[in-house]
Amino acid sequence: MSESFDILLSRLTPYARLAVLSHAHRHMRAIKHRSIGAEHLLLGIMSVTPQSGETNPVSSVLAQQFDVSLYSLREAVAAKPQLLDTELVDDLFTKSAVKALELAGVQAYRDQNRDGCITRFNIGLGLGEGGSPAVLRVLKEVGIDQDAFVASMRESNNLAVRP
Repeated sequence: MSESFDILLSRLTPYARLAVLSHAHRHMRAIKHRSIGAEHLLLGIMSVTPQSGETNPVSSVLAQQFDVSLYSLREAVAAKPQLLDTELVDDLFTKSAVKALELAGVQAYRDQNRDGCITRFNIGLGLGEGGSPAVLRVLKEVGIDQDAFVASMRESNNLAVRP
């Protein structure tokens, strides 16, 4: 991995790290895709079960606001061949997945997270704002508009919509 990508991964909170490095990888393999794309990050962050008293910000938005489950998202990802980037980072992550994580990192600093740590919320927002064709296709497949997803994510975190 490149040094900058290693640094980016080191900024993930424990739940975000679990989502990115474990759950996204598990979904990618189960669907028989060859690399972790932005769509697998979406599945990964949906899969993390929080401890009691906590909520998963992305699954809460998708379930409560859009009535979408992890199962329906996974079916949408598996229904079509993976949209592969021509270049991979470390032979595992697509460039669109890395771009989403980079946007999540920017969001973490913008929101003044402690020490710039990247949370599942930041990744969800990075996926929504990043415009990854695979994520947009999956959201569209389950009936969610990109702008509505981003607005709901921001609203769920009590953030003002920023330009």
